[in-house]
Amino acid sequence: MELLAVRALLLLSLVAMVSTADFITRRPMVSPARFANSRGRATVHPSPATLAATPPPFYKADPQCAKVKPTLASGELAKVKAAEDFQPSIALWQGLLVIVAILVGCVLVSKSFMLIRAYAYKDQNSAETAFDAGGSISGGLTGATIVAQWTWAATLLQSSNVASKNGPAGAFWYAAGAAIQILLFAILAVQLRVRAPGAKTYLRVLHSRFGVRTHKVYVVFAFATNLIVTAMLMAGGAAVTNALVKDCSIALASAAVAAIVACYTLVGGMGALFYVSYFCGGIILIVILYFAAQVFYVPSVHSPIGSISSVYELISCLSGPDGNQDGAYNTFSSQSAFIFGIINIVGNFATVFVDQSYWQIAASAKPRQVVYGYLMGGLVWFAVPFGMSTSISDKSFSQVQL
Repeated sequence: MELLAVRALLLLSLVAMVSTADFITRRPMVSPARFANSRGRATVHPSPATLAATPPPFYKADPQCAKVKPTLASGELAKVKAAEDFQPSIALWQGLLVIVAILVGCVLVSKSFMLIRAYAYKDQNSAETAFDAGGSISGGLTGATIVAQWTWAATLLQSSNVASKNGPAGAFWYAAGAAIQILLFAILAVQLRVRAPGAKTYLRVLHSRFGVRTHKVYVVFAFATNLIVTAMLMAGGAAVTNALVKDCSIALASAAVAAIVACYTLVGGMGALFYVSYFCGGIILIVILYFAAQVFYVPSVHSPIGSISSVYELISCLSGPDGNQDGAYNTFSSQSAFIFGIINIVGNFATVFVDQSYWQIAASAKPRQVVYGYLMGGLVWFAVPFGMSTSISDKSFSQVQL
């Protein structure tokens, strides 16, 4: 039975990893009819005057939607075109200055943690303390670390893309599909602390429970997972930096991301990760609140949004993609969003359960604090992609697609 259970877990892990890779690399789906109609036909870009005179095709043919249908002048269309052709706006020296400032700030936080643990808590500067931060991290810091660690570049960017394509259903399934793993992981995390309090890695538990052969197999899976996750995080951070900073190569941006993480981790160990993640979580919260306020509470003469009622009226008049109930955009009954949610759920199980970093966080706190931290972290993280995607996708519709 144990051998069958191990084989089943290996099969599920393999399927989850393949699903994750397929989700990352797949291209937008095009219906066969649309593909057939587009073959052999040259692409025609209408002029701004034609766009201003022609109503957008993704609006519902409803008389009640005519009053909320925005009209764009030629100058505003030129601004929209400029927004589509996004170019980096930060000079290279300014970007390097920001990177150095972030590096210095993270190192200072790490050093402060080391001094606090040494003089306030009388901790010894040993390899064990550096590995598990003393094993007494609070539930709040654990939750903040989960939020910061589970917030990737895709959390802020891909979630907005899914919400723009599928509506609120896409935002919900992105957030829910990646939060359920954190909530369920709380069960395994507390069992790790109760049944194997001396274990620092889940591979050590597998070695003690199932033997050397199973341990070797999962070492391969763990290495592959960490390799893929590290590459994705570095690629996402490098892509964002390259898009914002002029003349900043992908190699330089990747090296900067790796240098920041390596420096504060070497200085402060595992404990520094918790405090740096706390500050990163605060920055994420500020960014989400800013975008949400700009979309839902700050009126603007250059945008039809600025209040909850105007956003609702605008979205209600949009025609949703194929598979949405009644062709509506403002609905939770979306076939494409549901399929995305299933893929998201299956793929992210491998990303969480086979990634040693989440077990590492569990080994750094007491059992009760582990449960509180993972439950709070999963619930709070849900608001990050959901709040960002519902804000950014609404703003993109009002400024670009309209």
